[in-house]
Amino acid sequence: MRKIIFIASLIFIILSGLYWRTYFVDKSTEIKPPEWKNYTLDNISPRRFVDLAYDSQNNPHIFYFAEMTKEGIKHVYSNNTIEDYYDKGRVWHSETFKSGKDTGFFISAENSNDSIYVSFQDYMIANEKLYLAKINENNSQVFTVDDRTKSGLNAGMYSSICLVDEKPYIIYHVEEGKKLMLADPNLNLKLLETGTGWNIDCISDNKSIFVGYRGRDDMNLRLGVYDISSDSWKSKRYNYNASSVAVFLWNSTPYVVFYNHDDKGIYLSNFFNFNPKKIANGYETLLTADTSKDNVYILYFKYGKGLYLINSSNLRNFTQIKIDSGAKTGLFNALKVTPNDDIKIAYIDGNTLKYKEFERTSYLYKLNEQTEKIKNDKFNATVLSSIAFVLLLLSFVKIYHF
Repeated sequence: MRKIIFIASLIFIILSGLYWRTYFVDKSTEIKPPEWKNYTLDNISPRRFVDLAYDSQNNPHIFYFAEMTKEGIKHVYSNNTIEDYYDKGRVWHSETFKSGKDTGFFISAENSNDSIYVSFQDYMIANEKLYLAKINENNSQVFTVDDRTKSGLNAGMYSSICLVDEKPYIIYHVEEGKKLMLADPNLNLKLLETGTGWNIDCISDNKSIFVGYRGRDDMNLRLGVYDISSDSWKSKRYNYNASSVAVFLWNSTPYVVFYNHDDKGIYLSNFFNFNPKKIANGYETLLTADTSKDNVYILYFKYGKGLYLINSSNLRNFTQIKIDSGAKTGLFNALKVTPNDDIKIAYIDGNTLKYKEFERTSYLYKLNEQTEKIKNDKFNATVLSSIAFVLLLLSFVKIYHF
């Protein structure tokens, strides 16, 4: 009978140990929080023009002009899953997307249901073309949107894609005639106005397309709205010399951020209630902007200093960090932010393509996975410890009866 007590006691001690190990040790094992990660992707071919998008697995897809090697427009991407990224990091692949020594000017990219749309220009002089590409896992297609036979010479400058019900609209400039143009998802072309259309950026709320841009012969800021249902266009000119413009939606409201060439300030304003507020100092600045569900992010280049990221959760208070240093580091840059506040930045530093990322999604996935495991382990350990305790109790009852 002593043997029964010994075995039952041993089982109780072991299983109780498993319980307390799960409760104290596993509970204290923390998933490493997210941090900035840096990648150098190409140090031979870039010099100008870059944009990026991301897919449903949180993978970046970076498009850039391989100007130095005359390869055309290149596509560098990661094909991780959310599950494996936390442990493996990015696994990169590269391809020449469309060849041509002048192919890859004015790149703009957006993701739609895991199909990525990219607009870009072939800048072959006197034979310029605007292209739209649709890329997914299975195949890719390239369409000619506009050329000199349709709208005139130098069609496709400053192209910017925005999605309406997951379909691409492109706003762009045609130098011949100084036209601001729109191409719809069926590649129908519409003249919006003349004399304007440089430094374009656009965003949509699925009802209207909000466009920020500047004049062709002047630098004055323009804000325009294309109403999709009525096929109508309205715009307004403001007395600010804006050499860079970005637009974004925040709580369903459009905003514009721009660099004022006159006082070298970076200004932010509601798109309709135009009342610009200076939020930073720039110099020969180029900027981009994007939002998560909780924050607004503005990425900007400051000549002679480098690349900076501004963040705000309320559009009243702003914080700023330096992304990278260098006189021309980030002169061409791109920013995308996911709903989880994953920050994805692609930029060109001299002849080097760099990518910087602050990624929370895989961290949240691992954290949830660990929480579920601890919960299950605790439950199992509690059940087994209870069984061991009952066995020990029964052994003592048995001895008492003897």
